[in-house]
Amino acid sequence: MGKNWDKPDQLATDHDIEEEAPDEAGMPVTAADKRAFQKWAEGWLRECHRILKPGGLIKVFGGTRMFHRMGAAMQNVGFLKEPLEAWGYGSGFPKSMNIQKVLEKQGKPEEAKKYAGWGTAIKPSWEPFLVGRKRG
Repeated sequence: MGKNWDKPDQLATDHDIEEEAPDEAGMPVTAADKRAFQKWAEGWLRECHRILKPGGLIKVFGGTRMFHRMGAAMQNVGFLKEPLEAWGYGSGFPKSMNIQKVLEKQGKPEEAKKYAGWGTAIKPSWEPFLVGRKRG
């Protein structure tokens, strides 16, 4: 495909991620924020890789919205990628974001009126964790 995301040793650029996506609180998460998260993860993952014995495994929880960045960071520091695992659960109560309020904060009052009473109380019933192995 010839894109940067096809090369695990390269970070995405602003051009690769054109849109800003809101986080759970409705605040925009820019491409720069995503790269900063990945760089931060690479820092501590590099230390984990350094002290792990050859053949050792690491399991790292990642949020459902950013686990792909965690996976890229793991590969960038030298972990071999193992299958994705997940923790499934059916308890707890989801937090809902009021779509009308988010749109009003963004200065879109006309559009906000259309979404009066709408929320995002979709329960994430799984939490991904990535598994990496140090070459042995």
